[in-house]
Amino acid sequence: MKNETLRKLMFDQDISQSHLSRQTGVPQPTINRFLHGQTKSPSFQSVRKLAEYFDVSVHTLYDEIAPE
Repeated sequence: MKNETLRKLMFDQDISQSHLSRQTGVPQPTINRFLHGQTKSPSFQSVRKLAEYFDVSVHTLYDEIAPE
């Protein structure tokens, strides 16, 4: 499943994958995999960093990245 929540947050703030990577320390390829649904078990640390950057809960992103 693609992460439309992360995509929308990035779009709303006009943030590129590379900018988000630099700001959060999450590697750009990891962000790309999140956006394209290519990760089955994302690192909690990576999801936490993205959630903190956008000031949303980890569950907001994690539930869509790795649905049960």
